[in-house]
Amino acid sequence: MGLDRTYPGRWPTIMATSKSSNGYTQKELNQMILDKLEKIEEKLDQKLDKAEFYKVLGLLVAVGGVIVAAIM
Repeated sequence: MGLDRTYPGRWPTIMATSKSSNGYTQKELNQMILDKLEKIEEKLDQKLDKAEFYKVLGLLVAVGGVIVAAIM
C-alpha cells in the first residue's frame, strides 16, 4: 500500500536516507550551519582586537603616569 509501484521492492531514492546527512533534512542542516555561524560572529564581535587593546593599555599607562606624577 505504501510502496511506489514504479520502484518494485524498494523505496524511491528521494525517500531514502543518506548516510552523509545523519538523518537531517537539507533545511535542518542549513539552519544548523547558520546557527553556528551566528555564534562564531557573536564571539568575534565580543573579542577585543589589537588596536582596541593597545588604546586601553595606553590609556591605563597614561592615567598611571599622572597618578605617579601627582604623588611625587
